[in-house]
Amino acid sequence: MYGSEDDYESWIKKKDNTKKKDNISDNVLYEIIYREYLIEKESIERTNKTTNVYNSDSGSGKIIEFASSPSSQKIRNSQVFKKILNNEIDWKKNKTLNPLLLSKPYIFIHIPKTGGTSLESTFEINLPKKHQLFKKHASPTVEEAENCALNAVDAMFGHFVFGLHYYYEKFKNNNNSNNNNNNNNKNIINKLNYDINSNYNQNAYSYMTMMRNPIDRVVSHYFFLKNSPDHPLHGEVQSISLVDWVDFSKLARNEQCRRIVGISRSTKILPIDFREQCIFRLKYSFKYIGITERFDESLLILSYKTGFDKLSFISKNVGKNKSSNIVGSHYNIENSLIEKIKSLNLIDLEVYNIAIKLFEKQIDLIGKENFYNELNYLTKNKSK
Repeated sequence: MYGSEDDYESWIKKKDNTKKKDNISDNVLYEIIYREYLIEKESIERTNKTTNVYNSDSGSGKIIEFASSPSSQKIRNSQVFKKILNNEIDWKKNKTLNPLLLSKPYIFIHIPKTGGTSLESTFEINLPKKHQLFKKHASPTVEEAENCALNAVDAMFGHFVFGLHYYYEKFKNNNNSNNNNNNNNKNIINKLNYDINSNYNQNAYSYMTMMRNPIDRVVSHYFFLKNSPDHPLHGEVQSISLVDWVDFSKLARNEQCRRIVGISRSTKILPIDFREQCIFRLKYSFKYIGITERFDESLLILSYKTGFDKLSFISKNVGKNKSSNIVGSHYNIENSLIEKIKSLNLIDLEVYNIAIKLFEKQIDLIGKENFYNELNYLTKNKSK
């Protein structure tokens, strides 16, 4: 049923995976990722509490900062915009000149109907070789995920949920240990704990995502499925109204946070601390956060995070109207339905508002004046 829609359900149930001795189910994988979350959360809370004591006594100490915007990445080079005007395109790939440059692998969680298809083409253009980019409109099979780790691909991009770094750590662990699977999983958990001495103060993997106003995303997703006869889920919406679809579909309920946390859609009851997990992951695990409604700005931030120099500021597959108009006159959505969608996506709405604040912090690290000068320059030149 979810052949092109992603989660670990399709990942685990592939026939070719059931033969592997070290297969891990979606629920087991989430339990591993959840234990990782508890370790990181406790470590960050302890470190920040200790830092507050230091600050009150001596003014020293180190606060664990958000993954997408640590102050150590602030660009201090006043000549940045001159490099752009001089068509110097490689400087963003220099960590000294561009401290925002992320380490690989990039793991992009493409949340449906957030503009990720446009960014996918950006990844394809900038990572043209087959071994550089793994992309899929469904979760990878276990074999595919392990091959990505084995071949050290630069980026994974698709309708995934959080947790793929497990396979990279598993590969490293298998190379360094002959322990049994249970011990291996325990060691992996310990190794995934954040590194307080790193620029990001958490695990080494560069998770990325785009977020969108949850009400707009839900409405857009419904009409996308309804107007896509080749989509595996088209049959579910073909003959029903948006109201009915919202009533039964899990896609209409905190879908963005579910992916950010790493929970399979087959999970019937969300964990009691689902909200806290999502806020934590967004703050401390995701190193790039784009906003659909601000696509061009998101694309420019991505260029700093990856060093990509081939950019297209024309969005693809984002619907006929801007997000802010989707719930307006174009679809004639009644206020009562808008309120219902809100009530079903309260956590997504809260986390989306946090994402906007983190988005602004990313721009602040570049410097607003340089950032918007560059954006205006690039968009004008692209339109010629």
